[in-house]
Amino acid sequence: MKKTFLLLSCVSLLSLTDIVRADSTYLSNLSESTDGYESITKLPSGVWVAQSFETGTAGGGYTLESVSLSMSEGSESDVPLKLYLYSGDRATTKIGELLYEFTSTDSYDHTAGIKLWDAPDAASLGPNAKYWLILESDTESGSYSWDYTSSSSASSLQNWSIPTTLTYAIYSSDEWTYNDGRPQKFSVNATAVPEPSVAMLVGLGTLAGLMFQGRRRAN
Repeated sequence: MKKTFLLLSCVSLLSLTDIVRADSTYLSNLSESTDGYESITKLPSGVWVAQSFETGTAGGGYTLESVSLSMSEGSESDVPLKLYLYSGDRATTKIGELLYEFTSTDSYDHTAGIKLWDAPDAASLGPNAKYWLILESDTESGSYSWDYTSSSSASSLQNWSIPTTLTYAIYSSDEWTYNDGRPQKFSVNATAVPEPSVAMLVGLGTLAGLMFQGRRRAN
């Protein structure tokens, strides 16, 4: 009997571990054609660019791991860029509050044109929520350009999506201008946060049974 309890416990806890470690690319349009780009330059005369996305159906939400952007090299490619995540509102479509700042830990990939940005520790995303990625620069001439595509297609998991209306926004002249279609090229890597599951409940029940059996033997 004790061996059976131990086996059930191990299987249950391993199942739960597999759920927690489900690190995946939940949304990506990086494989779509590159049809143009937006240069990112210093304000007030420059341009910043924002791209929206919506998360999926995981009831526990998601842990944000990283973001990759398809980028073109500009005249000052050594000048640091800044990438932020802002909240969004599905009802008003407007950009909300600053949530996180990303860190770029890799050099620009001149062959693939992809730049990876790591999310801060414990960065989280809610389920069925809208967010905005905002790319900024402190140089007056183009350090990098963020590629875009005319395609509305994207690969996704758990109903993550790129909005088809008011998809992206450009900041210039002290205001955001919201635009339809033509999304910037990017991908989001995240981990689904598991809700209390059958595996967890079985595991806890098994452990409780082991503890109860141990007490009976002791008595």
